[in-house]
Amino acid sequence: MKFLIFYIFTYMICQTALAEVILDGSLGKSGSLTGPNYAIDATLGTQAGGNLFHSFQNFNLSSDETATFSGDAHILNVIGRVTGGNPSHIDGTLRSTIPNADLYLLNPAGVLFGATAKLDVLGSFHASTADVLHLSDGGKLYTHLAQDSVLTSAPPSAFGFLNNSNSELRLDGAQLKVSAGKDISLTAGKLTLQANVAAKQVAALDTVGGNIHLASVAQGEIKLGKGFEFSGQGGELTMRSSRLNNTGDKSGNVYIRAGRFVLDNSAITTLTASQDGGSLDIQGNVVEITGGSRISSSSLKSGRSGDISIQATESITLSGQDSQGAGVAISANARGTDAQAGNAGNITFKTAKLALRDGAKLGSSSYGAGNGGTILLDATERVTLDGEDNQTTSSIYLVATGSGQGGTLQIKTEQLQLLHGASIAADTKGSGNSGNVLIQAKNIQLSGTGKGRGSNILTNTQGTAENAGAGGTIEIHTQQLEIRDGGQISSSTIGVGAGGKITVAATEKLTLSGKLDKYSSGIYSIARGVGNAGLIVLNAGELTVQEEAQINAGTYGQGLGGNILLQAQRLSLSQQGKITALSQGMGNAGNIALQLADRLDMANATIETKTNQADGGNIFVSSPKYLYLRNSGITTSVEAQNGDGGNITLQPNFVVLDTSPIIARAIGGNGGNINITTKGIYRFSLANQSPIDASSKYGLDGVVTVASPDGETDEGLLVLPTNFDSAQALLKNLCTLEHFENLSTFIVKPASYPRSPEDYRPSL
Repeated sequence: MKFLIFYIFTYMICQTALAEVILDGSLGKSGSLTGPNYAIDATLGTQAGGNLFHSFQNFNLSSDETATFSGDAHILNVIGRVTGGNPSHIDGTLRSTIPNADLYLLNPAGVLFGATAKLDVLGSFHASTADVLHLSDGGKLYTHLAQDSVLTSAPPSAFGFLNNSNSELRLDGAQLKVSAGKDISLTAGKLTLQANVAAKQVAALDTVGGNIHLASVAQGEIKLGKGFEFSGQGGELTMRSSRLNNTGDKSGNVYIRAGRFVLDNSAITTLTASQDGGSLDIQGNVVEITGGSRISSSSLKSGRSGDISIQATESITLSGQDSQGAGVAISANARGTDAQAGNAGNITFKTAKLALRDGAKLGSSSYGAGNGGTILLDATERVTLDGEDNQTTSSIYLVATGSGQGGTLQIKTEQLQLLHGASIAADTKGSGNSGNVLIQAKNIQLSGTGKGRGSNILTNTQGTAENAGAGGTIEIHTQQLEIRDGGQISSSTIGVGAGGKITVAATEKLTLSGKLDKYSSGIYSIARGVGNAGLIVLNAGELTVQEEAQINAGTYGQGLGGNILLQAQRLSLSQQGKITALSQGMGNAGNIALQLADRLDMANATIETKTNQADGGNIFVSSPKYLYLRNSGITTSVEAQNGDGGNITLQPNFVVLDTSPIIARAIGGNGGNINITTKGIYRFSLANQSPIDASSKYGLDGVVTVASPDGETDEGLLVLPTNFDSAQALLKNLCTLEHFENLSTFIVKPASYPRSPEDYRPSL
């Protein structure tokens, strides 16, 4: 009981001490004003043109108190400073009755807005712990009496922080709102927005068509107005269990400046209607968006949604989950459904290190007639996507569900890592085309599993209407690309729209390896509906496909299979690695063209265009050195009763077949033609079977043609013994041997089938 009485007594003393407005006499009258409704008119301060200056020793308001500023209608700015060295506690109402006048409250010792604090001002509101307020003509209002101020009629232009300020401006559950079209700014050495646990109330700033400015400045200057330009050393800015709302027919801008900015379990929302929305602009050294926070920019009607820009000299991190287990989400959206719907804004991240973790999501969406925006990620060191929340893995997405076109994703970095099932996806479900993905990185890695899948870069079209949109393009430029653990780069169509094109250029090394359950690592262009599969174009220094990995341009529906165009210095397939343009549906298989600067090496691997119900595709291989096949096969065979086998064209210096067939068989249709231009074909025993077969069970056999570059065709067939110790020893001496194998029909003539990947390029 004694403790309770002591607590109540102490609380009453604190409230009495806090509830006070005292003028310091430096710019007008001095002494305490009478509350609880403090009247602060123009006669209590100093006026210079449109500026009215007040100076207080202490300025505090309890929850039942109001401070009302008044003056002539031509006053444009009411500027109050607090010089007594004590923080200001604002739990009551700040009011201004001057039409359109902006209100400034400056206290270098700190400002605290409690859960019951309110704004009732007709103009904009600015609170700061700055040491000096600069006026646009060089005038200055210092917040310390020891320094001489120069008061002029010019409007305020900037806040200055002089001595590594750490004074705090804090919203403790305060929810502050200004009039429509007006701005609100909070600047401090340390700026904190947090929930008030006792009041069960989050901190909030709300504007309708105005601008929100937040800055933490340890030392330097922050300019008011467009751009909210900052110079100097940033401080700590934290939003925890807070929100910023910027809405209206035309939403305003949100500016955030800090050395370290933390957004935790909070939301920033900009929402526009018929006019283009303002931007969200965050700048700092370190930006941490955590605890399932949400940042969104949306357009509801004909206006374009605002841009989202985050720049951090050191790092940007999206991580952590909210109480429901959901990860961080940042999005720019076009939600208008009529013909005049506005487009989604752009998202730009610029930093050294960017990480999306714990199921974080970054995306641009078009839900109606508006187009998706551009996502640009520019990280000088690395971009990492990793981890999962309760629903999905970390991801970047472009979505078009209506008639609007999908957006564009561009990534520029040294190292790109998609780990533990992370994904980059561009999807369309309507008549708009899917978005495009462009990646430029020196090293790219897709590895690890999450939610039962590998890491992926995907573009999909799912629309079933006649005018369904096409899949987007995936274009990757790198030095080294590694895909393993069931990871995939994939373009697919499951509806009417055509699949998108995949282009990968890896100047040094492209490695595909491994499998996760039924999902093989690899690069895929798949058709599962009416739409045709897209094109795969690969250019690599050294290309390795191993451990059941695949390059697959198959069709499983009515659409045509895709084509594969591949150029590499060396190509190695092993351990059931596969390059395939197969068809397991009604659509014909696509073509495969491989143009190698060195050689093709295959061990327990397959290159195929085989089909079940349609015609087989063609295979073309050019290799200046040799084709070396061990327990492998190159095949264009068909299982359909009437399908024709595809043609096979090989242009190596030498061919070595170690228990490895080259097959273009058919059942009811004609066998495919096999055309080989080479100096020699060398084979190990194949259990009395012909290693090269272009036959048909019921139709016409295909033609096997072997042509010599120099016309010497009389040396016959060389069959190698089964106990040959090392095929590599043979390969070292192939230049001195020229042997040919005559199977089925032997015709000496120049090759009549395509000699380069361009011959198989589809009509686009």
